[in-house]
Amino acid sequence: MRVTMIACLGVALAGVSGCGEREAEAAVAAALGDPGSAKFQSVERYDEQVCGEVNGAGNGGYARFVYRPGDAPQIERRAAYDETQLAEFDRTCALVASGGSALDRTVCDQARQAREALEAQRNFDALWKESCG
Repeated sequence: MRVTMIACLGVALAGVSGCGEREAEAAVAAALGDPGSAKFQSVERYDEQVCGEVNGAGNGGYARFVYRPGDAPQIERRAAYDETQLAEFDRTCALVASGGSALDRTVCDQARQAREALEAQRNFDALWKESCG
């Protein structure tokens, strides 16, 4: 990584762009389950970070990413449920409190995981807005 940063500095001083983008693509690809499958689009540098979209095996389409040198890349993980569906989960979970079945408890576990995913999506959206415009 140090050699990459020194090489990037030399390229930047020479007035050539793209070094930060290549470093970001390498880091994002490495974070995927199958780095060789990574395909990138709309990759741009914004001050100290690089933003773009990546599609990798099993990704289900392009996902946004934010990369800051020295940090792990942040890759969007889309929430599978929306607020309306979560409200339905909440109604089911309320029944569990009054003696619901094991199936209802499974639905409550799914609801908890879905809320966590939705919160992660909101956090990523805020990071994207802050970092990438």
